[in-house]
Amino acid sequence: MIFVILVECFHCLIPPIIELKNNNNVSKLRIME
Repeated sequence: MIFVILVECFHCLIPPIIELKNNNNVSKLRIME
């Protein structure tokens, strides 16, 4: 039961983290230009 809750939490956490990384990459590219 606890494991299922952890998996649900991961699904909520992972997309924002990926978006943050993408945003950082975009801003770095813009600075490079």
